[in-house]
Amino acid sequence: MKAFGSRLKQARIKAEYPSAQQFAAVLGLEPHTYRKYERGESEPNLETLTRLCELLDITPNYLLPIAAGEKKAPPAPRGSAAA
Repeated sequence: MKAFGSRLKQARIKAEYPSAQQFAAVLGLEPHTYRKYERGESEPNLETLTRLCELLDITPNYLLPIAAGEKKAPPAPRGSAAA
């Protein structure tokens, strides 16, 4: 989740929102909620993620951990049992 927060902060700064508090107000969020996103302590719901991307002119792929190279092993196929 740290990659998400780091990329979110970079995108906010690049979009010329100088403070997390200012951007939180634009989003209609409490500043402490938005700061949790940037610190990687929490992730937004789908609606908020969509709004973030619209305002910052980025795609969700830019923010999501898999896009940041934090790949996880794929889950085992369903229905396959170990012998």
